[in-house]
Amino acid sequence: VDCLPPEEELIEEEEEDEIRIAILGRPNIGKSTLVNRMVGEERHVVHNRPGTTMDSIDSTIEIDGNNYRFVDTAGIRRKSKIDDYVERIGVSHAIRTIERCHISLLMIDGVEGITSQDARLASLIQERGRACVILINRWDLVREMEERNVKVLLNEIETGLPHLSWAPVLYLSALTGKGCHKIIPTIRTIYTEFDKRISTAKLNQFLEKAVYQNSPPMKNNHRVRLNYMTQTRVRPPTFVIWGNNPESIKAPYRRYLENRIRDDFGFNGTPIRLHLRKKRRQW
Repeated sequence: VDCLPPEEELIEEEEEDEIRIAILGRPNIGKSTLVNRMVGEERHVVHNRPGTTMDSIDSTIEIDGNNYRFVDTAGIRRKSKIDDYVERIGVSHAIRTIERCHISLLMIDGVEGITSQDARLASLIQERGRACVILINRWDLVREMEERNVKVLLNEIETGLPHLSWAPVLYLSALTGKGCHKIIPTIRTIYTEFDKRISTAKLNQFLEKAVYQNSPPMKNNHRVRLNYMTQTRVRPPTFVIWGNNPESIKAPYRRYLENRIRDDFGFNGTPIRLHLRKKRRQW
């Protein structure tokens, strides 16, 4: 049975009225170029040699009364290739940045496709419970390639990044600016989902319907009952379900419940935490 983790709080060193966005990706993927375009000034060093950005760099902008803090991070390479102390520190900061921010923008090279390091970053984003948008960069070049298109890329994402099946995908070119206008509206929408709370009454109506349509598997010929559901926190949305034998609920039925939660309540772009606990005996 899952135990409820201690309440993890986002780092509150920054202002709470801002949305914090981590720009993540492999070295030389175009992270600094994208931030410069979003901020509208050449604040970051951009060079075509991999690994120019060695630390997290913050840039803030205000759009329509909303504050956004973009955090550009060092690219994460394979451990075997991290032989420089400064770069190792940069990788550590990149991981810390995921925890510090609300939303991660994971940049993928559309020409090269998904790599093991993209999958590693996706796993870190999921593990740390952060909202995410997948950015397919260099889309201007991909459109000139006969063998690569949206269908091919979506198949690669589904296969290579199963951790982020809930994340929306945008196609853009950081260099030319094509498609970049969609980033801020998507961030705003995703943050709303990341911070959304569902009433206990609605959740228990949902649970009753979900169980009625697909009952949990029996345990030793005994019925498994799921009695009560509530949301315990946001950022990420976290739910607890109490039942008589929660330990018998395996991964397939958990996925069913998580998919039904998304079908009924949305939560596009954000991970969901679902915990099952044993109902206390009534005396």
